[in-house]
Amino acid sequence: MKKFMFLVFFFTTLVSCDHADVQQPQIIHVVEKPVINLVALGDVPTSDIQFVKKELEDFYNVNVVLRKQLPMIDELRVNGTGKYQANNILNFLNENFKNVEGKVLAITKKDICTDRSLNGVIRKNWGIYGLGSLGGKTCVVSTYRFNKKYHQKLSKVSIHEIGHTLGIPHCNTNSNCLMNDAKGKGSNVDSTNKWMCSECRKKIRWDEHKPILTMGMGNLK
Repeated sequence: MKKFMFLVFFFTTLVSCDHADVQQPQIIHVVEKPVINLVALGDVPTSDIQFVKKELEDFYNVNVVLRKQLPMIDELRVNGTGKYQANNILNFLNENFKNVEGKVLAITKKDICTDRSLNGVIRKNWGIYGLGSLGGKTCVVSTYRFNKKYHQKLSKVSIHEIGHTLGIPHCNTNSNCLMNDAKGKGSNVDSTNKWMCSECRKKIRWDEHKPILTMGMGNLK
């Protein structure tokens, strides 16, 4: 009798479950934020790295991953000068981060340079604030020439150079947009807002494709 009662109860339970309203599992779509890898190139204050990390996270709504410091090797130096060739720095970064997901921004205190045409004249080893590859993976920012409004420049130039890696060329739409070309003048960096115009925002692409080296914010000499 006891066995019969157990079987009846068990069967009743199965039938009840069969007729119960069962909630379907909710499908949650998780969208991962894009990644920017931030690295100190040579000796850089931790406060500068932390500052740039927050600025990029706030502006681009990304995850910024802090990477182990890399040395500023002598092979990157321009012979006979104290400057480091920015194009070679980007190649150096591409090699070191070739298997790492996301964009790469290096911050350095060293003076960086590249060749630039200004008013039809080629300036060799022209000192710059930063250099980025258009639609590429890497960019570099130097604080060497940030004499005034240090943190304002550090924020704007970092955002600007990452903008180049996202496929944004220099802006010709709005003079207040931080994607404007500084045209060799540090004062032009100060006059732009920490703001990107709608036309430049439309060009943002997080997928990586073939890079074109693009002059970032140039400096004075």
